[in-house]
This record gives sequence, C-alpha cells and structure tokens, in this order.
Amino acid sequence: MNKIKVENNKIITDLDQSLFYDEYKLKIIKNTNVMIDLSETKKDITLEIETKENTVSSIIILSHLTNNYFNYKIKAYSKLNIVHLAVDNTDIINVDLKGKEANVNYHYSHLNFKKNQVTFNVNHLEDDTESYLVNHGVTLTNDKLIFEVNVYVADNSKNCICNQDNKIIMLKSNTSSILPNLLINNQEVEANHSAYLGSFNKNILFYLESRGISKNKCYELLLKGFLLGEVKIDKQLQDWFFHYLNIKKV
Repeated sequence: MNKIKVENNKIITDLDQSLFYDEYKLKIIKNTNVMIDLSETKKDITLEIETKENTVSSIIILSHLTNNYFNYKIKAYSKLNIVHLAVDNTDIINVDLKGKEANVNYHYSHLNFKKNQVTFNVNHLEDDTESYLVNHGVTLTNDKLIFEVNVYVADNSKNCICNQDNKIIMLKSNTSSILPNLLINNQEVEANHSAYLGSFNKNILFYLESRGISKNKCYELLLKGFLLGEVKIDKQLQDWFFHYLNIKKV
C-alpha cells in the first residue's frame, strides 16, 4: 500500500506511479490504495486530494489530536472509498463531486474525549453523482461531539444519490448533537439521512451478559462493531485505533 506519513513537521512518502504528491496536494492518477498517517503529528494539516477521471481508489486516514481540513475533488466516472479513523479531532471535510458519475463512499469513525466538531460538506455538482456517508462517533467523557453534515445538490444536477448515516453513542452524559442537512434544489434526486444520539440498547446488553459475557467485554464488542461495521482493515490499524478505548474507564 502507498503511504504518506507526517511526523511532527516532517513528511515521509512511499508512493508508486499511481499517485503524485507535492506540498500537501495528492493527485490520484490511476487505480490505487493509499494510507495517510497523521497519528504522530500535532501539526494541523490541510490536504487536497484530487482524482483523475475513470479511477477507483481507496484511502485510509489515521488522525489524532489535530484540527484538519481535507478537500477532495472527484472527477467524472471516478469512485473514492475512504476510511477515516479519528481520535479527538476537529475536522472539516469537503467533497466536490465534479464530474458525471463521480462517487464517494466515506466511513468516518471518531473516538471523542474532548469537545470537538466535525463538519462534512458534500457538493453534487454534476448529474448521476453519488455520496454515501457513514459517520459514527463515541463519546467517552462528558465533553460533547458535534457532527454537522451538509449535502448540497446543484440546480442542474439530476439523478443524484445522497445517503447519510449519522450516529453518536454517548457513554457519558453530555450535549452531543448531529446536524444532518440536505440542501437540494431539484426533485430528480434520491436522498436519505438518519441521526441517532444515545446509548446501546439495554436489551442487547442484557442478552450478551446472559450468555456469560462480562459487561466490559459486551461494550468492547458493541463499540468495535459500531465503529467499524463492515469496514475491512488490518489488525495493526484496528489495534492503533482501539488502544485509545479503555473500556474499564467507561
């Protein structure tokens, strides 16, 4: 897998010819996979990612304790699959679907300990564009997490699909919130959004405990399933993300 890593103020790249990188601008030239590791820097990052037409690519992002701005530009007939694992981040994520049949599938998972806000802006600028957003967060303290999710469909963009799945599980009492917005200026669009704030179903917890599973293990299993779902990443990345999840303190 191609890699970009930021350690403090130093950028380390290990990229093949499917990608071109220069000064926090990454261009995807052909089908590829890349990991962007921001887990060992305290520097706030602004990163622009642009795809060439007719590409299908996947990105994994790791980030920790930073305020970042990600700007994606997806060209015609291109699909970008993104898995973003964030710990205590305040992120702004902007996605421009700039060509016909441009497609983004964004899975954002957030472990929250301090007050943070994550803002998503997805702009459908051409016909037949598709966006699928899964934003799942877990708050482990009394500090709140805010998801603001804005999806815009231009007047002349027809036959678009916009789906949002937004959930925050609160393990401590706080005032977290979800703001799901669909800004649609024509009727030839399929659009759905959901927002859930709360805790795990007590009946599920009772059932698992009745099978001899400890309360801590129940929470661990449910949280891992909630945050990753059907996302397939290797064990090393899972271990990095979940080592921040000290269930004994919940």
